[in-house]
Amino acid sequence: MRNKTDRNDARGLAQILRTGWYSRVHVKSLHSHQVRALLASRKAILKKCVDLENELRGLLKVLGIRLPSRVGHGSFDTELRETVSADEGAKFRWSSPAHTTS
Repeated sequence: MRNKTDRNDARGLAQILRTGWYSRVHVKSLHSHQVRALLASRKAILKKCVDLENELRGLLKVLGIRLPSRVGHGSFDTELRETVSADEGAKFRWSSPAHTTS
């Protein structure tokens, strides 16, 4: 078994270059890595938003409240508040004891 040393590594790399086994590879730019990271973060955030919306839909379904099947991103909060405020029973069930007035 050969010893792994810097000298042996240099000889091996030189041999690879001489024989033509070496091929150039493309290294992505820093900007490309940043864009990919932003897209991955955006995808994760959107997935969490959809998961929360589905959780709320499930809770509302138990109370007998159904939201429209298509609610755009950013308008879910408004649609939820309008739907709950339109249902008198839902207002009573959703209000917390700290917010009720006597």
